[in-house]
Amino acid sequence: MIIRTPEDLQQPKMLEEDVEVLSSPKIIWVNDSAIARDFPKPWAETASVEESESRELRRRFIVENAKIISTPLANENVVTEGVKTTGEKRRAMRPPRYGRALVTRAYPLGLDLLHRDISTSSIGLLDIKGVGIAQGLIPKIADYRTGTLQLDIAIAELINQMIIEEIMRRLNLDVCGVPVYAILDLGFYARNHDRKNLTRCAALVRSGHRRPANGLDLPFFGSDDQLVQIMIELILRLHGISSTRSDSLTFMIGRNKNGLCYASYAGKPVRGMLPKHAEKLLTNLGITLAAGEHMSFQACNVQIAHGCVHSPLSARMVDFFQYKPIKDYDRPLLSLVKDRALNWGGVIWPDDELRMRTHMQRDCLNMKILQNRSLKDDLCDWIGVEPGMQVHGSEYLGYELARGIESDNISPEELASILDDIIDSAFIETSSGISKSQLTPFNLDLLPTLSSALPL
Repeated sequence: MIIRTPEDLQQPKMLEEDVEVLSSPKIIWVNDSAIARDFPKPWAETASVEESESRELRRRFIVENAKIISTPLANENVVTEGVKTTGEKRRAMRPPRYGRALVTRAYPLGLDLLHRDISTSSIGLLDIKGVGIAQGLIPKIADYRTGTLQLDIAIAELINQMIIEEIMRRLNLDVCGVPVYAILDLGFYARNHDRKNLTRCAALVRSGHRRPANGLDLPFFGSDDQLVQIMIELILRLHGISSTRSDSLTFMIGRNKNGLCYASYAGKPVRGMLPKHAEKLLTNLGITLAAGEHMSFQACNVQIAHGCVHSPLSARMVDFFQYKPIKDYDRPLLSLVKDRALNWGGVIWPDDELRMRTHMQRDCLNMKILQNRSLKDDLCDWIGVEPGMQVHGSEYLGYELARGIESDNISPEELASILDDIIDSAFIETSSGISKSQLTPFNLDLLPTLSSALPL
């Protein structure tokens, strides 16, 4: 379902804010077919348009409506450099927990944008990631505080999305990402805490979509959202990919050298959890640990739009940078929920996952494309990081392609062709000779279920 109006977002705590209009953003990648499908004629009815002009008009429609930037990034700050705006003001919407993204109404080309009737002339919504933090906040050179999106990360995120969508397509499952219409080069640079050099800034222009109400980032226990998240994670793990990328989503329980139990989340002690509580947690989980030993749980980080269904499986995924290759399956997989103690929604134990892998093995991904690589010295110099830095495959490709784009060596059409080739090379023929385009049966009933007993 296409989200056309702010009311369709169903976000009662969504705020509107003034934004600036950028002077010279440009498209570096575009999904013409998605734009044509969702906006068949994005120009004023009075305009006379030849069919041959349609593609360029649709692209201009995306740029004209998405070329916004939040006021804190447009104003002088320590993060951005070279921001150029037209002086025009527009209104955009920020749903809860939209740290660096905004939603804007999309208007047909050919209208007087300064005198439009916002209640009647809008033909849809665009969700734009990478266009700044909210009014009243100050951009900072720190993780998740700049309000910007690096061009290389935008490309890496798109690559991850395309690979995951191809996996689901081959399995004939109704799971895909929220459509990305374009990646825009916003025309300015930003400073980042993890690299010395300025970074070209980009925006992911996505379809308007409905997130869980009020920005709820964890599902409720037993809900379709929880079950779908785990199902998607398990399907991807069969193909060597996992959302459990961040150490900030690791739960650990152990004993110190004196034998006292402790529990930590994201490297910090769990608030209010005494040794006796951690001891009870160990007992309830059936875990035996000696002094100095610990066990860590990887938390699922699959992000989905509102409205998913677990049977039959149907979901629209959002945000893809966290996905990475996975080699070891020796840590339990934890489902986090909103309404249980410790946010504990249940566990998939390694033995259960091993049985799943034994019966449902899927070795169709070329891990040479996805595996970790050391950045070449010239690429490290261009980024501004230490020589030999290791990144996973889509990040590496993101850096290489961003450098080519910044050097004006790659056009939107060339980038689209390169990405198509990357996706083709990410999949290999199976030993059974299944063709790349052939859909293969997949029995979701064989996926292991969560151990749902509460830990406390």
